[in-house]
Amino acid sequence: AFACGCPALVSTRTGCAEDLIHPYKTGLLVRHDSESDLASALQWAQEHPDHLRAMGHAALHRIQEYSYERATRGLLQALNTLG
Repeated sequence: AFACGCPALVSTRTGCAEDLIHPYKTGLLVRHDSESDLASALQWAQEHPDHLRAMGHAALHRIQEYSYERATRGLLQALNTLG
């Protein structure tokens, strides 16, 4: 979605959700076990098309900063904190 300039609607069970989704900036994050969260997020999206477009631009910018090298550095830093 990000690479296409679209914000993402992501469940809390999605890997890296908290790393990629900045709520109401690059997408929407909903609890994995909450139908009401999903319904609320979809309704919000329907009611705010201009904000969705801005979120899509932010999502595209966010993913353009991604690289395997950067992800690997982040993983190695996290592992190094473990000792």
